[in-house]
Amino acid sequence: NKNEINFKFNIIGVSYDKISNQFFNGKKIPNYICPLGRVPMEKVPEFYSQNSYSILIRENKRYANAGFPTKFVESFASGVPVIANLTSDLKLYLQEGKTGFILKDNSTEELITCLLKILDMHKCTYGDMVHNVHKISEDCFDFHNFVKLLNDYLK
Repeated sequence: NKNEINFKFNIIGVSYDKISNQFFNGKKIPNYICPLGRVPMEKVPEFYSQNSYSILIRENKRYANAGFPTKFVESFASGVPVIANLTSDLKLYLQEGKTGFILKDNSTEELITCLLKILDMHKCTYGDMVHNVHKISEDCFDFHNFVKLLNDYLK
């Protein structure tokens, strides 16, 4: 039906059985949820680049604020905007509508609101977002930018 909205959620790192048991009482998972299980690290960028967004939702607890999420950097390095709640220093890089979307909380309702925003967004805006994500990734996360600084420090 032409009025139907299609989303597909590719989930890396979690098995079909775990999602089925934890969220669907052991029953069949809907077709739009695709648990890919564990993926070799070298293949992760390939999975990112096959998706329009990555979603990173972390509980606002000490462990989530202590370090910086590598999944965020991997997503940006692949040119994929991020949908996330703010933990750690994400607010320095995640800009609403420019590099992704900020979730106010971990609720399903907040994620749905965000997905509806995406559906209403102009295609050019998404292209600008991808450009911004690449730029931040190159400027802030590319190790080549820090080689001289590290070398000077070690000397």
